[in-house]
Amino acid sequence: MIRKKAILIIFAITTISWLFGFLINISGKEIIHGQVPTNPIVSSLAVFTISLFLFGYGAPLVMFVIGVINGISFRVNSLFALFSASAAFLAAYASIRLGTAMLSDIKGEGNLRNAVKISLTVLFVSLIISSAVDVSPSLGIPSESLDMPIMTEDMLSIRPVRDCYIDESSPKSSFENSEVLKIGNKNGEKWILLSFEMPDLEISSATLKLYERDFKDNTAEKVLVFIDEKEMPQQMTWTKRFRISEEVSAFILEPKLGPVSVKLSGLGRYRGKRITLVLKPSSSQISWEKSIGSLESILQEMKPELLITYKKQA
Repeated sequence: MIRKKAILIIFAITTISWLFGFLINISGKEIIHGQVPTNPIVSSLAVFTISLFLFGYGAPLVMFVIGVINGISFRVNSLFALFSASAAFLAAYASIRLGTAMLSDIKGEGNLRNAVKISLTVLFVSLIISSAVDVSPSLGIPSESLDMPIMTEDMLSIRPVRDCYIDESSPKSSFENSEVLKIGNKNGEKWILLSFEMPDLEISSATLKLYERDFKDNTAEKVLVFIDEKEMPQQMTWTKRFRISEEVSAFILEPKLGPVSVKLSGLGRYRGKRITLVLKPSSSQISWEKSIGSLESILQEMKPELLITYKKQA
């Protein structure tokens, strides 16, 4: 009675493990990439053999992997996946039955001979189903169709479509065609706004490249970077500024001339959209102001750019 209860518990856990792996790949997570085994006979024998480790208690882990494989093949041929899964379940049950019987026999409590007969019978049925699936033209599935795409990463550089800075001390003035973009809090706050057309790509990381052209003080000051989907109005001024909410980075602007790299987070949510990056000074008791290269800069290296790392199919 105890062994029957153990069989039911292990098989229930095995079923849940398989379902978990199956649903992960059905949902598109695709935690396994590359070619997967498609021969159901080999799969059934592998399930039976490997599950016997730890006297059948290894079945849940093995069936989790089988569930992942079945989830991949389900998107190509659902009947193939379901029949393969049924054969694998029978093989798992046979290994659980035999494994628990072996453990009971070691303890002097089980009937190993009877368990071997039942397990081999169940395994034989599993192999018959596997063979039928493997040779059936309607259920067969070419192995190359299960080759999941291998993803690699590439890099793309984009320039802002617009840039400007806004000045609290000149609330109605537009500085969109300025050769420099000013930021700081000297004589009122000054913000930098950069508008980008985000590519329709699977973005994994992004880095904002700026060029510090000059500074009027020798302090290192903190700059906050915010993102918004709102498009800058024509003749952007301080009075037309919009409320900012989502902070995507913060960095220290050193008192030195040259390039500045700022890592940004969360840009993957904005694929295919136009965004505006807003750079504003963090609250500080020190009065400071620095200048950044703009799209009007003569040298290309001084112009702002966004370096995007994205995933693509190899």
